[in-house]
Amino acid sequence: MDYQEEYIHKHPSLHLEQAQLKAKQILDFLGPIKINSLLDIGCGSGGITEILKDYLKPTKVVGVDISQTMILAARERDKMKRIEWICEDILTYHSKTRFDLVVGVDILEHISDDVELLKIIHRLGKKVLIKVPMEDSFLDNQVIRKLGISDSWKESERKYGHIHHYNERQLLEIYKGAGFRIIKSGYIPLPRRSKMLYEVLRVLFLPLGWFSKKAVANFVGGFKIVLMEPSK
Repeated sequence: MDYQEEYIHKHPSLHLEQAQLKAKQILDFLGPIKINSLLDIGCGSGGITEILKDYLKPTKVVGVDISQTMILAARERDKMKRIEWICEDILTYHSKTRFDLVVGVDILEHISDDVELLKIIHRLGKKVLIKVPMEDSFLDNQVIRKLGISDSWKESERKYGHIHHYNERQLLEIYKGAGFRIIKSGYIPLPRRSKMLYEVLRVLFLPLGWFSKKAVANFVGGFKIVLMEPSK
């Protein structure tokens, strides 16, 4: 997907309406943490980056995104120039700073060479937080798609430009392969779905999350969020 025009055309709000919720999910997961530097890869229009800056209070914050429109929007809102906004492909980004924390929220699934991205992040961060949708759930992939009822993978490819559709096993393998050790992991339930079938199934299985958020994410989908550090 073209992230300069096509993606912006499909998402004219630049996802700013989701920033507060996503930032809260990250902060709730992280808990108390002290950092002096933060890098947000695929920062988009910067809503999440700004909230993380306000709450974590690092002295140095950098947001990198491939979309010029996104970066221009971030710079426009950041009147005090508290954050360094860089328009660049993260696969070519270099920094003399090794950041205390690198954050990648809903970005890994967009990158063709996801392992290469993780290796770059490995060099950039002392600690790394990654949030990824788990679209290869049992119900979605093994039931709904195989029966031909619907194909949410094609929908996410068309609407969001997702290249990968992960399950937990795949994520654990690529994190380990890129040289990371997981410090902490968690699960975030799916948001409200636009299609009635998916929304009915989501609501039906929500109570299972009271006992195991992991089970819900693996069975009906959700997000996996991890805090990692380089293991070598």
